Amino acid sequence: SILGLDLDLSPLDAALRLELLVPVLTLDDEHATNRHPAPAQAVPGQAIPGHPPPLPPPPRSLRMVCAGQAALVPLPYLRRLPDGFLRRWLGDRLPLASQLLGPAADSPLWQLLPTPPTGAAGGPALAAALHAEAHAMAAGGVCTQTQAAAALGIRLMAAQQDVAETGSRAAGQWGYRRSGGDGGGGGGGGAAGGP
Repeated sequence: SILGLDLDLSPLDAALRLELLVPVLTLDDEHATNRHPAPAQAVPGQAIPGHPPPLPPPPRSLRMVCAGQAALVPLPYLRRLPDGFLRRWLGDRLPLASQLLGPAADSPLWQLLPTPPTGAAGGPALAAALHAEAHAMAAGGVCTQTQAAAALGIRLMAAQQDVAETGSRAAGQWGYRRSGGDGGGGGGGGAAGGP
């Protein structure tokens, strides 16, 4: 219900599922060594002597897709994790462009998008993404695989802490529910995907 009125939102859900109406962020496909954070950059503002600061990642661009190609990812994960990690974690889905939508990112429209599993339920998918990205970073000569895994682990823990502290809007905390039919739902692990 919206403002106390029960509305049939199935036509809207159908449009979002069938048309290119969902704004998402593209994720960089390259594993250039200067795209990855040095191990010391796991926490912004920290540096290790002898490690040059990494170049900033390329800006993510906006693309429109159908709802089935998108995922609702908590903002702290988008801010803290590199594109390679996100790509491995989300599989064939792209994250909703929450950062670019501003207040519109809080819209109940996006509840039909699956949210990738986190915490205990998402442990295996997150661990697989972390290890695959650490391997790619090590192969690129940025650091050792152990250093990369530690840096990514710190970023992941920081993102999880941010979500826990803020009750992130992308974590599905709207208090709005679609009524009737299959009407979406936003939760679940449909976006975990594989590497």
